[in-house]
Amino acid sequence: GLGKSVVNIGDETVMFGYLMRDADTIGTFKLILSCTTEQQLLAKSISLKANIKKDFSENIVIPEYLEGACVIKALLDQAGKIIDQASSPTFTISKDLSGTFKIDKEKIKRGDSLSIDATVTKLDGTPFNGIATLHFKQSGTDVFVDTVQVNKGKFSYKYDTKENPSGQYALEIIVQDVYGNAKTFQAGSFLI
Repeated sequence: GLGKSVVNIGDETVMFGYLMRDADTIGTFKLILSCTTEQQLLAKSISLKANIKKDFSENIVIPEYLEGACVIKALLDQAGKIIDQASSPTFTISKDLSGTFKIDKEKIKRGDSLSIDATVTKLDGTPFNGIATLHFKQSGTDVFVDTVQVNKGKFSYKYDTKENPSGQYALEIIVQDVYGNAKTFQAGSFLI
């Protein structure tokens, strides 16, 4: 099994287990990611001695093509025929991210600066590099949009309000990484 119930696209995880047959066997060991469709992740030749357990531990990277509830099937194939198979427990592949955002002021005067600090991670808490697009909205309409880099799961942003009309603002932040993991956050609001 993977040891995790939810993984993000691009996560590297370890698939481990063992193979054992009651007769000497030469075949192909395969790992197949099975969700709504299937994708082969690994194939390699393997030689087994009768009644001797052979452990395996394989690093796999979760590809971007599949999402949702999945299992990893371990297959032993001999001359094109599956002679043994097992499946991991069900896990979920998700593009979702987690984040916390802090806006330093709830009320400011026009021309003052506003500071935003953010921490964003994959679902397992791993920080990542990517981009964040900040949408400053008034009555649902973008008043100002800017994009910043997310480095090791963090970014800080200083927003100068001198050109903005007064009123209530909502901050929407769209964060994504290079693997396609992404989430839109309603990060807070403030009044100019």
